[in-house]
Amino acid sequence: MKDGAKTVFWQWTDTTGIERMTLRDAGDLVFANSTVIGTDEGGYRLDHRWRLTKDWRVLAVEVEKWGVREHERLQLDRVDNGWAVNSVSQPDLGPMSRICRSPPSATLSNPAADAREHRKHYIKDLLN
Repeated sequence: MKDGAKTVFWQWTDTTGIERMTLRDAGDLVFANSTVIGTDEGGYRLDHRWRLTKDWRVLAVEVEKWGVREHERLQLDRVDNGWAVNSVSQPDLGPMSRICRSPPSATLSNPAADAREHRKHYIKDLLN
């Protein structure tokens, strides 16, 4: 990756929308910043910012969802062997090691409910 960063665009196949993601290799860490623009349910924008280890362990994720009339924000931070969700300590989220785009009708209060396995593999392929 030139300067440790790569930006890609792609169109979603399971909903109407497009995503722009910038991946940056920063030595021991990987940063991913993404914006999804969708037209379902009147339109929405979903921004997410990830901080990951080289072996794809999620250290922190911030997700903001902007809809026609609402704005939601979710912050996940790894703390010891668990998580802080919007600064509230939670038990480990188990196999859910990342947050993926939620459809407009979903809420950000249950990020594990809409995790998508294909994103992990797609992002890894982009960095390789």
